[in-house]
Amino acid sequence: MLNIPKNYGGYKGKLLRVDLTDSEITEEEISPEKMEKFVGGVGLGSSILREEIEDEVDAFAPENRLIFFTGPFAGTKVPGSGTYSVVTKGPLTEMFGGAQANGWFGARMKFAGYDGIVFHGKASELSYVLVTDEDVQIKTDPELAGKDTYETQEYLKEKLAMPKSSVACIGPAGENEVRFANIASDGGHFASTNGIGAVMGSKNLKAVVVAGDEGVPVANEERFDELAKEWQKEVNETLMGATVSQYGTNGFFSAAAETGWLPVKNLTTDIFEKHPEFNGDSLREKLDLDRTPCHACPLEHCNEVQLKEGRHEGLKTDEPEYEGMAAFGPLIGNDDYTEAIYLNDLNDRLGMDLKEMGFTLSLILECVENGVLDEEDLDGLDLDWGDIDGVEKLMKNIAHREGVGDMLAEGVYRTAKNFGEDALDKAVYTHEGIAPHIHDPRGLWGYLFGQTISNMGSIEGFSPAELVPQPDLGMDEPVEKYKDPYELVEAQGEMAKKYYFVDNLGTCFFTSVDLSLMTEALEALTGMEYSKEEALKQGHRTMTSSRLLNISQGWSKEEDKASERLLEPCPDGPNEGVSIREDIDEMVDYHYRRMGWDEKGHPKKETLKELGLD
Repeated sequence: MLNIPKNYGGYKGKLLRVDLTDSEITEEEISPEKMEKFVGGVGLGSSILREEIEDEVDAFAPENRLIFFTGPFAGTKVPGSGTYSVVTKGPLTEMFGGAQANGWFGARMKFAGYDGIVFHGKASELSYVLVTDEDVQIKTDPELAGKDTYETQEYLKEKLAMPKSSVACIGPAGENEVRFANIASDGGHFASTNGIGAVMGSKNLKAVVVAGDEGVPVANEERFDELAKEWQKEVNETLMGATVSQYGTNGFFSAAAETGWLPVKNLTTDIFEKHPEFNGDSLREKLDLDRTPCHACPLEHCNEVQLKEGRHEGLKTDEPEYEGMAAFGPLIGNDDYTEAIYLNDLNDRLGMDLKEMGFTLSLILECVENGVLDEEDLDGLDLDWGDIDGVEKLMKNIAHREGVGDMLAEGVYRTAKNFGEDALDKAVYTHEGIAPHIHDPRGLWGYLFGQTISNMGSIEGFSPAELVPQPDLGMDEPVEKYKDPYELVEAQGEMAKKYYFVDNLGTCFFTSVDLSLMTEALEALTGMEYSKEEALKQGHRTMTSSRLLNISQGWSKEEDKASERLLEPCPDGPNEGVSIREDIDEMVDYHYRRMGWDEKGHPKKETLKELGLD
């Protein structure tokens, strides 16, 4: 072990560096000062990325870094502590890409003795890296080529005779550098945002396997055990915890439909009458379930399911999340839940971000309906809303970059731009390069604003302030819709600070509890002094560090924007006529002022000094 200060818990203090070009493996110490400043996860990963990549480096260049990082809670008794983060320069926006995945990988990486792994260079052949508490090896295996994400995980576990390992891997889409390829681990857990799987593929890195038996040091074991038990109990009582445990995230499906934020037919309508069949209570009654929990998680959120009806009867797969069911259901005009589960499974196996896939498919289907595209543009495919066979063919072509799939593999924005202004007006994206979460955010301004100002592609603040109260931030009730955009900016900004901090901890968002409990547990774990105020400051620091990274890569204020379709009024449903168009620019400017950034969105010198980033 490296020299970590006495009673300093939660960390191994080691960073593994893998140079794939020269097949060199080295270890480095992570300084306690850096741990205190950036905590872990996205924070530590983005700070290393900012220090090491050159200005405006190409996302697919060997010099780009692909960084896996745990947080201090990873591998402990805290619920959902198998989470890990992946950060890189993402190929969709050519800016910072940060994503999290749950399961066991983060815990097992810690058990192998490392807080983080930095990959750079490019292997000469398709390779995987094996990381254990005894050894680290770079291995080649031509048999991995073309395997899907589930096949890759099963193949490597069997080949290595390591059933209790975790495998993070790419599918065919990552190998073919589809700009929205993702990284899969522990079955159907995915780190997806901003094409991080495409960067992994550009390095000829098919998979990372981690396993080990090293424990996680704890500064105050008795107190930490008490707080971990309290956390385990409290998470079951939160709205998120209770809902996903009983119904999965599809427990929110009908609520989304009834409040007008379910995306239907590329946002051309907000009405989907079949939503009860997709809702979690109905869905789980129609499926055979087998619980597959994440590390230390008490929730019954994750399950393997088996279809009992439809033309894919017998299919076994991970239970789809709400976004998967929405993407392959109403968004593409499909009202058969069994087909939505099938397409979700196909997408997972191919290894693609369902957000970008969903809005790319829905764009194409709307363009066909309106005569912007025809069979000649789509390799002879005669598509229509709900055409499952046609969509399946298109998805496979995208993953393998075959025919028109080669163009669609560039993502929503680039695809629309290539097809012309009519397609661009219909495209759903932000930042000139990335699709939002699978919602209709036009009536949910917290989501739309949070996506517009995002530094890493996913929403700043994770949840919309109009739906979710945050008592630990002084918000006992959700923000009233459409009443005061400035109040919404303030609430969403504070939530962004909180969840940047949470992203650094190595825990699942669904198991988040009151900040006071999380910081008290962090203090008992690490031996560092922590408070709610310091947690919010740390989140602000990570947010600002991420903004500095983007500025170094050529970001400008003009990219904090939403597409024309997202600025249009809602066409029907509960939010008919609502549009953020007149308010969004001033909301962005106000957010900059609150964060201590100038009118261009650049952090001011005094802000950098206050946050310790000067």
